[in-house]
Amino acid sequence: MVRQESWPDGWDALGLSPKDAFEELDNGLLQAVQEAAAAAGALYVLAPDRQTLYLHAQIGLPAGAVPHRSRLVRPSPMPVTDAVRDGCAVELGSWEELATRYPRMALTAPQYCAAAAIPLMGDETARGAILLFWGPEDHERLAAGQRDRLEAAGRRLGRIVEKAADADATLTARPRPRNLQRSPLHAPTRDENLAAAALAERLPDGFVCLDRDDRITFLNQKAAKFLDSSVSELLGATLWAAMPWLRTAHLEDEVRVATTSRKPTALLVRRPPDVLLRIHLYPDAGGTTMRVELCDELLSARSSPPGPVEMSPRTGRMHQMLYLATALAEARGVRDIADQVCCQIAPVFEADSVAFFLAEGERLRLIGSTALDPDMFEDSDSTALSSTGFSSRLITHVLLSVQPQFISSPEEARRIAPGFISSSGSNAWAVLPLLASGAVIGSCVLGYEHPRTFPGDERAALVSLAGLVARALDRARLYDLEHTLARTLQQSLLPHTLPHVAELDLAARYLPATRGMDAGGDFYDVLLLDDGTVGAVIGDVQGHNVAAAVLMGQVRTAVHATAGPRPSEVLARTNKVITDLDPGLFVSCVYAQIDLHKQLLSVASAGHPPPILQTLPGNAEVLDVPPGLLLGIDAAADYPAVTVPFPPGSVLGFYTDGLVEEPGVDIAESIAALAGCIAAAEYSDVDDLADVVVQLASPQTDDIALLLMRSKGWPMS
Repeated sequence: MVRQESWPDGWDALGLSPKDAFEELDNGLLQAVQEAAAAAGALYVLAPDRQTLYLHAQIGLPAGAVPHRSRLVRPSPMPVTDAVRDGCAVELGSWEELATRYPRMALTAPQYCAAAAIPLMGDETARGAILLFWGPEDHERLAAGQRDRLEAAGRRLGRIVEKAADADATLTARPRPRNLQRSPLHAPTRDENLAAAALAERLPDGFVCLDRDDRITFLNQKAAKFLDSSVSELLGATLWAAMPWLRTAHLEDEVRVATTSRKPTALLVRRPPDVLLRIHLYPDAGGTTMRVELCDELLSARSSPPGPVEMSPRTGRMHQMLYLATALAEARGVRDIADQVCCQIAPVFEADSVAFFLAEGERLRLIGSTALDPDMFEDSDSTALSSTGFSSRLITHVLLSVQPQFISSPEEARRIAPGFISSSGSNAWAVLPLLASGAVIGSCVLGYEHPRTFPGDERAALVSLAGLVARALDRARLYDLEHTLARTLQQSLLPHTLPHVAELDLAARYLPATRGMDAGGDFYDVLLLDDGTVGAVIGDVQGHNVAAAVLMGQVRTAVHATAGPRPSEVLARTNKVITDLDPGLFVSCVYAQIDLHKQLLSVASAGHPPPILQTLPGNAEVLDVPPGLLLGIDAAADYPAVTVPFPPGSVLGFYTDGLVEEPGVDIAESIAALAGCIAAAEYSDVDDLADVVVQLASPQTDDIALLLMRSKGWPMS
């Protein structure tokens, strides 16, 4: 447990200690697994950035077996991220459904046939989620009562996380996820423990017990002898720290796969220099029992020293590589690629630090890192790849050679790049140029705290991985280029300022969707038709790409060209123009004409969410405007208009569906809630009201355009 004084002061304001909060979350996970009769479970907490989910605790999953699950970046398609985004449970009743909807997760969890994610709900939004797994022999769909109890538990835990966030106290600072243990059905007595230990000593084989953290909790004398150590040295240590030669024998991956699938496994390993051992693995939900045999008969049967033992494939790493490859395939922009690489590659290859660079022209820019080595990458943003003045920088030297380098020690690094000095703790590196179309487009650098060698299979895996990352990065750069172009085009086609109208206060907002979405076609405009008449339009082009942004500009131009007559005629003529262009996209739109002298408002709609009108303080209504066909479908479509009073002090609100659409909520309810917000809002001017209104869209999943118009009259509320 982290010491109390290392936590933020917000815990005092919360009235809750980290220990108490952790115990509440841990107990909630244990109870959820028990309630659902699940084989395994995990609890994730949403970080303050609202983009990252951290693994807080797990049960029934071996430590380190799925390191990529310890940090999930939204909007990665996973049951947990979807449950947090939508605020409702995600249940997957079969392995086929799991593989179809979430292939990345299915690649690394083939032993589970079903899963469910329960959100931790705060007052308004999800603050994390519980993830449950069932095996093929123990899954039944959650009954209604079970689901209700799990969701109630999720709400209770969500409020704890929310209170901590409100007090500026984080629940994500735990240095590593906690592996929880189910309470044993029978707690052995002291005499029973002594009898079991005596039994293990009488048997001819060695026995080692591992907990879910791969830590040795018991071993007999024969096991210590076979493993060339002593009971006191091994007891309490992790298997891999006490016996690093087991990693060379690929045992770590075998243990991880066996414990995850809970299937007994047997394999041969060689203890240096030439002792052959047969190890049997017997895993269950509480840990793993290892039975160790000395294969003297195999050695004595050979007339010559045994050759290399045939080792099984590194199945665990293969699953992790497949997971990373799937994540790269799903990532969109360069930032997504950097997040996935920095998050996933370190645990797969046991690196202590990772740095990810992007080549921009003749420069190299750091775009992502974990545990960054400052000596190696300082001022990398200004490093010219073609410059000879940076030969002491190892990364520049390697990139200029366009060959991957596996550097086992600082001495070897200095032979490659004379003058290189590292004093930050890294003493071995894998430097991987990322090549596409014969050019360096980036680099990935793995740092290791201790000097080490890089076996041939590991080098091959890293080089192959660099190829996957390079192709994903090349694709992501093109995506970002199109994304930036579309955003720039869209922004340039929106009005830079609203016109000045003496009798009308105007305010507008345009909010692009959260990171990871393409550009949209939301637009708005205000037109001065004559001294006392104003036209206003808002619309949304189908799609999120450059074509949508271009069509948005064409619609605005058509509205400008046809403005002046009644709104029904403006939409009919604009529809004819768009239909003749045949862009293959459709447009929703509302056009209004305000006669300030006659105090009348006339509105027509082409399938767009209806405007909201407030004519009296504290009272706002949704205008009942007939929703005509979307623009671009039928050139002969009609767009009936309605005319209503627009007295001084009236407020008219136009908006696009990004403001009111919410998964699982009827859009009519959301529009009514928006009208209620406008009616109840306290503001000094329409700019303040616009700020209040856009707060409704949290979290935001689509572009938002908002246009507010107020006829000057009675004072603001």
